[in-house]
Amino acid sequence: MSNMFNEKSKEPMLLALAVIMIIAIVYMGYQRTPASFGLKVTEGATNGKSSELPGSLSGTVKKGKYVIFVSNDHVIDSSRVHSGNWDVYSDTDGDATYGFLYVTDKHYDTTDYFQEKDALASEKIVFTKGAIQAEKESGDNTVSTDEQDSDENDGSDDESTSESENTSSNSSSTESEPRVSSKADKVSESLSAFKQSVQKRVENQSTELSKADVDDKTNGVTFTATANVTAYDQFKLQKLASDLFSGTQGIARMCDIPTPVPVTLNSANGNILARYKLNGDIKVYPQN
Repeated sequence: MSNMFNEKSKEPMLLALAVIMIIAIVYMGYQRTPASFGLKVTEGATNGKSSELPGSLSGTVKKGKYVIFVSNDHVIDSSRVHSGNWDVYSDTDGDATYGFLYVTDKHYDTTDYFQEKDALASEKIVFTKGAIQAEKESGDNTVSTDEQDSDENDGSDDESTSESENTSSNSSSTESEPRVSSKADKVSESLSAFKQSVQKRVENQSTELSKADVDDKTNGVTFTATANVTAYDQFKLQKLASDLFSGTQGIARMCDIPTPVPVTLNSANGNILARYKLNGDIKVYPQN
């Protein structure tokens, strides 16, 4: 009877503990949102979009010591928060179509590789200038084609109705082709940017990584480690794998590549050192 009483008395305590843990998890998730940190852009973009590639971005934030701007996997600038205000240099190369603002308590230099685990909150900024320009050029080409067809029809009064219909059909087909091509080009550009950023990651970690291969069909990345990584113990290998795999997912998101992407870390002789499972687990295989 005493044991039954003790077990029943523990149930409310366990229930209360479970509720507290759930609240803590929800609170931690809420803490990482831009809104909860008061991260706001006041100059250079509106609602996460900019009609052109801005030279700088300014805004406010309630919590956090620094606001970091990252584009194409590079830290472009880091601004210390002064009285809730920040201002970052954001004029990236002409190929950039988006970037991320991160709130952190850690300073980063432009030569550093940003670790997403340091992010307290983030906000994506999309540069729409490229898309607007492409749409404008596509529209100009369409008008030009229509005008040409109109001139040809005006000068050929003796053409039959069926020939006019054929001309109209051909014109519609011609107009639709750039849209298909544009979609394919966008996918190709995203993959190309992803590959370049992954290779840049390898260059930045040249003491631990020697190369990276990206599968064009699955977008999966296979990293090859340098010889000294083979001697890493369980703890060091786990840390390298965690940073590497989370960073690769961040690169994929920035390049509009569907995530999660499969990632494998191989030794110099081809043995598997670590493997990222799509459920989020990381399996490491120490060689010593």
